[in-house]
Amino acid sequence: MTQDGNPALGESGPIQVPAGTVKLTVGSDGQIHTDSTTLGKLKLVTFDKPGMLQQAGNSNYVGDAASPKAATNCTVHQGCLEASNVEPMTEMVQMMATFRDYQACARSLHSIEDSATKLYSWARS
Repeated sequence: MTQDGNPALGESGPIQVPAGTVKLTVGSDGQIHTDSTTLGKLKLVTFDKPGMLQQAGNSNYVGDAASPKAATNCTVHQGCLEASNVEPMTEMVQMMATFRDYQACARSLHSIEDSATKLYSWARS
């Protein structure tokens, strides 16, 4: 079961963990084991067009029912957290550069507005 209460899906349906299970391990191939029993294998899938998936809650996505395919050449890592795909310092520098560009554009527009105002007042006199 996931943190959100959804069942962990195996190749043959939801994987049921017996009550009182103390030790649970997940192999690199997706096999889930308790102390002495294999409970099943995680259903690992891939999508031809992952950009077409639609978010349906926390870490849940919905796609076309016909589109998932069995994943190959993949490895499951138990107890690992996925690293962020964002470099904070790089993003801060990018944000500052974008803000400076915005300021320069704002100053240019202000200057154009001042020139137009002066031209308008000159034309009226």
